Amino acid sequence: VNIKTDDIRRFKTTDRAHADLFNAVLEDLIRNDKELSKSRTTTIVEALATKWEGSSIFKQRINIPGIKGTDTPIVSHSISDSISDSATIKGLWKAYSCLDKVVVYDGYIELICYRKKPNRSFYLAVKEV
Repeated sequence: VNIKTDDIRRFKTTDRAHADLFNAVLEDLIRNDKELSKSRTTTIVEALATKWEGSSIFKQRINIPGIKGTDTPIVSHSISDSISDSATIKGLWKAYSCLDKVVVYDGYIELICYRKKPNRSFYLAVKEV
């Protein structure tokens, strides 16, 4: 957020005569709106069982266009509404439980499993904040 609420309240319509001031405030508001819109973006990604790299620490890179290394996303397990079989759900949770850490970079996230490599693919919901 680039502009304080108090600053917005002090800005008057008569200030439109000063194009440089008006344009700067307008650009800040647009930037602020883009940041707020981004916080509502949730991407569903798949952690593929065949893509884990490593022998004692397992890592997997997943591209997420638009994510920044400075973002602090909320990452959670995601199960499709079409899945209701309890054995399948249990297997998905077991694979997800292997995930120990998510590191964020510009354009991608890196999943890290320190204890065990997941033996099946699973989905993640990544909410960019």
